[in-house]
Amino acid sequence: MKNRKFIVENNQAFVSTDSAIRTGKVVSPTACASLCTSEDECCTASYNKSTQECHLNSCCFLDTRPSENEIIIRKVAKPNMNDIKTKPIDCDDLCQGSRDGIYRIFPNRTNEGIDVYCEIEDGWTVIQRRADDSEDFSTRNWSEYKHGFGILSANFWLGNGNIHKIVSGTNHLLKVDMKVSVDDSTAFALYQIFNISDESSNYTLTISNYSGNAGDAMRYDNNMQFSTFDRRGSNTCRGGWWYGVNRCDRVILNGLYSNIYWDKQLYISPLKSVSMKIKRP
Repeated sequence: MKNRKFIVENNQAFVSTDSAIRTGKVVSPTACASLCTSEDECCTASYNKSTQECHLNSCCFLDTRPSENEIIIRKVAKPNMNDIKTKPIDCDDLCQGSRDGIYRIFPNRTNEGIDVYCEIEDGWTVIQRRADDSEDFSTRNWSEYKHGFGILSANFWLGNGNIHKIVSGTNHLLKVDMKVSVDDSTAFALYQIFNISDESSNYTLTISNYSGNAGDAMRYDNNMQFSTFDRRGSNTCRGGWWYGVNRCDRVILNGLYSNIYWDKQLYISPLKSVSMKIKRP
């Protein structure tokens, strides 16, 4: 039998067993852990002390709930490791079958979590969303753009500090989904390379390798430092962004809601909604 380490969480159960790869009856939690060891796909298991049912799951990160008679068993991420992979580093770590919504992620496996909105099917972590004018983006200062603002289930900016924590150390994809006001038509821009530096260099943007049908508008923002009206910015540029020198006429996603554009020089109509999302390749 393979020698694997586990962590056991007493009086906890998984909310859903949709990712179960095998179910059976065994006499003890130890036997349930052994059953998980025998399945390469098994990452977690749950054991019901009353029914002696053992559920093996391929998903490492399932939502949990208190349960007096149940036990959760988690397999270590790799053999011979002492740490246990119990925390998702981003939305792509969450299980297929979970619902889109707010989850806590732990970039770089740190203990300091970040609450984010996850689109589960494709593993996207949403960093910005605008769907109406209920949240002001245009008059926010540097500190607000650093720490984030808004409501994660509605309109928000995740915060440059949080975005940097997520992308630090590895390249990410960026996808921008948008809907045009005049006819509700949709478009998207996908960048294969997206990263931002830390605050000491003003969250400098690295972005390239575009595909999509919206146009490569953010090519003008590559290597630009983040700007707000109170830091490195001009009052003529409404809303924080990676503006070029005296350039507020290309991508305007964080300005007044009535004046948000993907590329104002090319498109006459403003956007009705927009969201920015990132994930690992």
